[in-house]
Amino acid sequence: MIKNLSNEYYKKIRKTNLKKDLYILIEGERLIFQLITYNVRIVELYIKGNKVEQYKNLIELSKCHVFILSDSQSEALSETKQEQGIFALIEWKLTQLENNLKKYIYLNNITDPGNLGTIIRTASAFGIEGLVIDNLCCDLFNPKVVRASMGALFVMPILRVNQDWIGSGNRKLCVTVCNNEVISLNDYLAQVTDSHENVFVIGSEAHGVSDYILNLPHEKVTIHTKGNMQSLNVAIATGIMIYEISRCF
Repeated sequence: MIKNLSNEYYKKIRKTNLKKDLYILIEGERLIFQLITYNVRIVELYIKGNKVEQYKNLIELSKCHVFILSDSQSEALSETKQEQGIFALIEWKLTQLENNLKKYIYLNNITDPGNLGTIIRTASAFGIEGLVIDNLCCDLFNPKVVRASMGALFVMPILRVNQDWIGSGNRKLCVTVCNNEVISLNDYLAQVTDSHENVFVIGSEAHGVSDYILNLPHEKVTIHTKGNMQSLNVAIATGIMIYEISRCF
């Protein structure tokens, strides 16, 4: 059913607050389609009047109420430079990480939302069981995280923790550093066992892993490179780690 959107209801949509509500407003044809394939519940669609025919397929797939936006409403809602004129209100349900996993990827102080979203998307693509994200990382529901994750945020099991979580329990820490003189990631993975919880730590691109973690017992590993560049983008480095872990386990 397609309806006109009243000003009162439009104001309510703009005030959607993830800290209090169980819903999130997302934007863009590709992201909405991806969420439908993930069976994420689309509560409502909001489409600019002249885009209804263009998004007819998404309207049919979403099986929800559709509201028409004016040009000014669509522009005001958009978080992107090239607004597509389509938004969806989805039910927010973060998938919780199980406590009995033996291999975690732990993200420490990843503050760039584009990098964080890309890491979540890559982890989902390679079947990683889950991610542990500490409180020094940026907000999971930053719109840039949501877009960069391409909806994987809503299906990837995630545990959000305070940084002191990593110091508790019988965990074996593997910290990734930029130093070709320490053991390579591949050599380290060849000797990993399930006798401990194995935590693979990725730190901030600008500052590396926090001093708190480096003061805990840990093993340093590196991703060996051949060129002159001394470091990798954190999302790229994590992607390589995720790929190697998925090959081994």
